[in-house]
Amino acid sequence: MPRPANPATRRAGLPSNVATTITRNLLWRIVTIIFLTVTLAGFAVNELKLGSYLFDAIGTSCLSVLIALPLLLLGVVLPAVRLITAETIKGAEMRLEAILESVSDGLIISTLEGKIQFANRAMHQLLGHLPGSMKGRHAAELAPSDYLGVRAADIAAFLAGEPCILLNQGPKEGSALRANGDELPVEITWNSLPALNPSEKPQFLAILREITARKRREAALRESEALFRTLADMAPALIWMANATGYLNYLNKGWLDFRGRTLEQELNFGWTEGLHPEDYQRCLDTFDQTVKTRTPYEMEYRMRRHDGEYRWLLDRGVPLWDTDRKLAGFVGLCVDVTVRKQAEDALRASERRFRELLEGLPVAVRIVQEDRIVFANMADAHLHGYTRPEQEIGQDPSSQLAPDEVSRLAELHRRRIAGEPVPRRFEVRRRRRDGTELLTEIEADRTFFDGRPASIVVLRDLTDRKRVEVYEKLLPVCCVCGKIRNDDGGSKGAGHWQRLDQYLSRHSDAEFSHTFCPDCFVDYREKNLPGK
Repeated sequence: MPRPANPATRRAGLPSNVATTITRNLLWRIVTIIFLTVTLAGFAVNELKLGSYLFDAIGTSCLSVLIALPLLLLGVVLPAVRLITAETIKGAEMRLEAILESVSDGLIISTLEGKIQFANRAMHQLLGHLPGSMKGRHAAELAPSDYLGVRAADIAAFLAGEPCILLNQGPKEGSALRANGDELPVEITWNSLPALNPSEKPQFLAILREITARKRREAALRESEALFRTLADMAPALIWMANATGYLNYLNKGWLDFRGRTLEQELNFGWTEGLHPEDYQRCLDTFDQTVKTRTPYEMEYRMRRHDGEYRWLLDRGVPLWDTDRKLAGFVGLCVDVTVRKQAEDALRASERRFRELLEGLPVAVRIVQEDRIVFANMADAHLHGYTRPEQEIGQDPSSQLAPDEVSRLAELHRRRIAGEPVPRRFEVRRRRRDGTELLTEIEADRTFFDGRPASIVVLRDLTDRKRVEVYEKLLPVCCVCGKIRNDDGGSKGAGHWQRLDQYLSRHSDAEFSHTFCPDCFVDYREKNLPGK
């Protein structure tokens, strides 16, 4: 079992094998030098015959020191220093090699001629070589054939003090050869090592890192970007992307075709040159606010098309976040909504004309929506005892019905809004503002008002019509002879007169009024109105 190292040696920081070597190889030299020194010093003092024991002792000591110091320096100190230095250098090299072996990247140290002096474990694994088999080989064997030319050119440029292609230029992408001849993509860092003395030839350190996975990710990213650009260019919309500060860095083909300009002209803030002057500041303020707040937005503005016409665009934008939830930029989509805007303008104009038409009608018209009157013309206001239509707006239409008509009208309105079949015309008693009632005829139908379902209602006052109908239904009966005028099959008031019993046999539900038949009227006038 090995003996433990001397604690003093440990405190001195020397390896245990160095202390053992010094003790074993140099101890006998120390003992021999001391013995010879004392012997020679004693012999010399005896020859001098100093005659005193004290002087003999002093002389022996001084001669011993004078003789021992050079001998100890030459025979002990200098060999010990050389041994300690060699062991220290060897230990440092071993530690450096251990450090290089622990690095996960492949490392190669080569000479000026390209001979490999060291290759770590990771390099052997990366290139598929057996451990230790790369030492002594030429570095060119580990790279494709075109590497020889690059290496020769860089070595010549390095020795001449000129810029190099790969040497001392930082990481570069390249390829290396595996033991089976396959190439693999690597990131190469090739640097020169500083010389320890002027006479030493330069050495070089090559660091190889496999980037197969990274190249695959980059290829997948390129494919994804290519797919995105293809889909974006095929989309029937204008697509844009901006960085985190709001500067546009991508526009799809649809945008460029719409604008009729190049990508370089539209990037950054070049696109703002096409904004309509009336929308310019509003559009920029909205976009600036989105960049500051990092929130989605939606706005409409006019953009000049390639033919010079301004078109309305609906623009929606949202922020983009990376995997660390940091703002990566913005992406947006624009749709040409000019046709929709024109349709909305036409609809508003149509609604305005519709209102003007309804307001000018002599018949009462109103629009009911969500159980509230949202429109009424002047005739409707007068029908219900108001001076202005605005006085009716917002009222519940059921408040203008006779109490016993409310439930019936509510059910009809519900069915109409639900799309169920209901009578378009019906009679209903209504209540005016002053509480009086009148009989009306209602004609209602479904419609849309301000984009929502509603009912349009036309009301007619039946008071006069009912009075006329009552009079028209009264059939004249002669108060003298009892004959009745039968208007069946003829015009009103021009029918022939016949006996009442004959008429009743055919019309049992008729109503009658008293008058004169023509013959009786002539006789009555002659008797009671002479001279007429």
